[in-house]
Formats: sequence, C-alpha cells, structure tokens
Amino acid sequence: MNRQDTLTRTVLNRLSNIAKSTPFTVRKFTDLGSSSSVHRILSRLCNEGKIIRVMRGFYVLPSEIDSLPNVKFSASVESLARAWALDRGYKLVATGIEEAYRLRLQTQAPVKSIYWTNGPSRTISIENATAIIRHVSDSKLRWSDEPLGNLFRAMLVLDPKYVKRHHFKRALDICLKSEEQKITGLNKLSKVRELKHWQHLIQQLNEA
Repeated sequence: MNRQDTLTRTVLNRLSNIAKSTPFTVRKFTDLGSSSSVHRILSRLCNEGKIIRVMRGFYVLPSEIDSLPNVKFSASVESLARAWALDRGYKLVATGIEEAYRLRLQTQAPVKSIYWTNGPSRTISIENATAIIRHVSDSKLRWSDEPLGNLFRAMLVLDPKYVKRHHFKRALDICLKSEEQKITGLNKLSKVRELKHWQHLIQQLNEA
C-alpha cells in the first residue's frame, strides 16, 4: 500500500467519526498530510459521491431517508453558516427579530434566514435555502454564547411599550432557568446602555 492509499484510508477513518450532514473543512485533516494531498482525496471522494462539496472549502457526508433511497441530503444552511463562522473564528448569532419570535415576544416568523456577525457580510446558499449574514457592531453580539444574549438581542429590536410584563417574564423564563440566573441576568441587562428604555420592565421583574 503506497502513501496515498494509506492517507486515503486514514481520511476515511476520520470521516467515519463525523456526523452526517455536519459541515467540515479540509482543516479537519491537515494534520494527516499535506493540504494538497488531502484536497485531492476529498475531490475524489466527491466524485465518488461519498461526500458532497456544499461550499468552497466545506464538505458534508450526505444523509439519506429510507423512504427516499435515491435522494441524498446535505447540510442545512444554518449549520453551514455556523460552520463558516467557527472555521473563521467569527461570532454568529440569530438576529433580534429571530430571537423575539423564538422567545414568543412576537408572533410573526421571520421570512428570511438572517444572522449577525463580527465577520464580513456575505450570503450563503445551499440547495433552495439562503442565509444572509450581516456584519454588525460588537455591541449587538454581547453574550453571543449565552442564553441571556438571545433575550438581549430580542430586546434590541422591540419597543417595550408593546411588550406586556408577563410576556417579558415568559421570555426570561425560557432563557434562564434558576432564580439566581434570572436575578443576575436582569442585573446585567439593567446596566446595558442600549436597553435604557427597558428599565421600567426590568425593574418590575426585579421587584416581583
């Protein structure tokens, strides 16, 4: 067995540990051999239908459904957007409108998949789905990896005059489970300059 065959077998072995429809890049394998060698192997695997190239530099193991054996599914546009951000070292969050809908602070679902990032603005498309990624200031990405950040971004885009106290409390309950977390979270939100118009509602929950 030559070196290329050995490298191919090693790449296939590592691929077996990657979940189907989960995007990955060539960097997943660069510790195994040269970048050019890995690229050639991935290109060959694409031609053989074992993996799918979903975007420049990004691949997935296709998944199938028993009832549709001839149809292969790749990645969701959200997972691809998140993989892109992770690979580049950017933050990526759902927009305030999306978070407001998820937290039941508004009933209208967003029509488009839009995300905020500290990276460059771009559009990612896969099959019939598109994700619009918009560069925003770091102030909108506060607590990007915490549940409190979801509520914060929803509050950024809503007018508190139209948010009822019990709806705000419900959103807080969705994000933060323990009473200690809620007290700490409300204290953090009360100190954010962009949320000064929310102080009345925050104070009401603090005093409840």
